[in-house]
Amino acid sequence: MSNALVTGAAGFIGGHLLKGLLDAGSEVIAVDDFSTGKEENLDPRVNNVIRSVAGKVPASILRNIDTVYHFGEMAAENLSLFAPDEFYLKNVISTYKLIISSVKAKVRRFVFASSMAVYGNSPVPYREQNQVDPQDPYGLAKYQGERILDIYGKLGAIEIVNVRLYNVYGPNINLNDPYRGVVGIFINQLMNNKSPVVFGDGNQQRAFTFVDDIIPFIIQLGYSQAVINKAINLGGNELTTINQLVQIMAEHFHYRNAPRYFDERINEKTAVYCSTDRAKEILGFQAQTSISQGLKKTIEWAKTLSPVPQFNYGLYKGISVLTDRLPEPWKSKTM
Repeated sequence: MSNALVTGAAGFIGGHLLKGLLDAGSEVIAVDDFSTGKEENLDPRVNNVIRSVAGKVPASILRNIDTVYHFGEMAAENLSLFAPDEFYLKNVISTYKLIISSVKAKVRRFVFASSMAVYGNSPVPYREQNQVDPQDPYGLAKYQGERILDIYGKLGAIEIVNVRLYNVYGPNINLNDPYRGVVGIFINQLMNNKSPVVFGDGNQQRAFTFVDDIIPFIIQLGYSQAVINKAINLGGNELTTINQLVQIMAEHFHYRNAPRYFDERINEKTAVYCSTDRAKEILGFQAQTSISQGLKKTIEWAKTLSPVPQFNYGLYKGISVLTDRLPEPWKSKTM
């Protein structure tokens, strides 16, 4: 296998990807600024850890890299509406710098962790050929990253793949983050004997992605010739409402109280899910883990943790826009 560099390697998905690459025999350099990443997510076999934002990876390091897997961005989509400056700096500027440095260093391939947030108000199921229409700074930042890569990819300066992920969960998901990752949020609340917080009526439909189902295919994106210069949706297809999610998870904790319902958040979508037909056709992808199976595995992992995780409301700085429209549980820090 090739020499790889993984940004966000101490994060949830990045940590799983790091392990998968090491299992496959790759030499891997891990990059993370540890703003939300955790030491325990780093595989102990990794020998080279760069503690930095992605955009500051030295050129001397990149010159020896075959594939960059860029997973080191801020991922709280709804929060980006309220903290656009921080998201712009970390998700646009830092990504741009890493891309340009990779082109200069003649890195062979760049795999970018994009998001279905780029689709915005496009009709569901989201397909790669849909017109993109991001509706928040997070989705816009992901699309800007894609476009920079598309430009240099079409010039033949670097092989690029934009993988659009969505609602990924599983063991090692961040349980301290009150702003993103509904599965992790619900686990935290239930472990602390709190009723889950639901925005809106809870009938919103989502497709959730178990992390182990996608890692082998993300690795494949680093060498498959069939994916060069393409966007690929990768994730689960089983539709679940937020109310159903609460019910399944509450049963695992023998929790009987009703959820706490609040006004829906800005830009809350009724139904959000993707088609993975392209990934199936090109990569042979098929999600293997049902939502019930995946939640069981994730909750079993969470129950081994001690002490019980608490929310960290200071994970993200710079909340400065539309502050009067912050969701009430965020404002009062009562998630």
